[in-house]
Amino acid sequence: MIIKVIYADDGQGLVNACDLEHLIKTRKILAFERSTGWATIGSDPIRQKDARPVEAERRTVVQHTL
Repeated sequence: MIIKVIYADDGQGLVNACDLEHLIKTRKILAFERSTGWATIGSDPIRQKDARPVEAERRTVVQHTL
């Protein structure tokens, strides 16, 4: 499903529904269009699958030489 969004830089676009949650968590969008109208991030209730906050990647790359 394709969803209309308003990006943080005030640009508009279309995104896949599967990408919407990531865009919300990373604060790259300000609003998205629902069937009932526009939902504003931070003002309107948003259903989220995972309530954990977004954190920086903590994994370390370890290189071994042979």
